[in-house]
Amino acid sequence: MEQHAELVLKNEGKILFVKRSMKKKILPGMWEFPSGTMEKGERNYETIKREALEELGIEVEPKKIFMKKDLPEFLVSLIFVLCAIKNGEIQIKEPDEIDELK
Repeated sequence: MEQHAELVLKNEGKILFVKRSMKKKILPGMWEFPSGTMEKGERNYETIKREALEELGIEVEPKKIFMKKDLPEFLVSLIFVLCAIKNGEIQIKEPDEIDELK
């Protein structure tokens, strides 16, 4: 099962959601937490840091894993990691991945 790290970004009492690009093959236009597929040999905190920088232009500090959820219908295992912004301002860096932020 493929593993995905889900970035749950809490900042000033708000939580960030992203709208998946309409160009995506799976679940286009769906609202979700920012996330990314864990690359071979990569740990979930490393995935979170890499994806936050690539997709949102921010450095994050992972705080803790608070939930894991298997989705066998998508052959995916999700790992939810609570994070805080360490540096930068949130922006859409990869429009092929993200259409909108809330």
